[in-house]
Amino acid sequence: MLLAVDEFSWSKRTQPYRIRREIAAMSVADQFHVHIFPEDFPVNIANPQNLRQLRRAFPGRPVSIVVGSDVVAHASSYQKPPEPDSIHGFDHVIFRRAGADGAADYSCITGNVLELTLPEQLEDISSTRIRQAVDANRDISPLIDPVAQEFIYRHSLYL
Repeated sequence: MLLAVDEFSWSKRTQPYRIRREIAAMSVADQFHVHIFPEDFPVNIANPQNLRQLRRAFPGRPVSIVVGSDVVAHASSYQKPPEPDSIHGFDHVIFRRAGADGAADYSCITGNVLELTLPEQLEDISSTRIRQAVDANRDISPLIDPVAQEFIYRHSLYL
């Protein structure tokens, strides 16, 4: 499994890309077969050319996109009309977010969709909640790997 880190999001108090990659790498260091996606291979889910290159990077192998249901509901890439090589044609594993009401609408996705739910103790964890807790000087230990937590505190990130 390859884990991609968004290059930037204007809607959040985002830390520099390399710092977020480092935090992600710390968080999955003890997970077998989970790797951070190469830095020199940009993948913007709103860019069909990037997604075409992603598929070509894994010839003969299926490529699935794993996202939270909030991403499908709110990301601009899913609001656009489907086109060749757009995000809509990929198979998806979608984690239903806590607090999502009723049946989710994944009709924009033409690939196969597998919807999963997280165990109750994990379903409220989100990057937004972590950022807000750090900024409010609240404990984030139930939300994040201890090594990543120490890194965030030591470098005064997300304040």
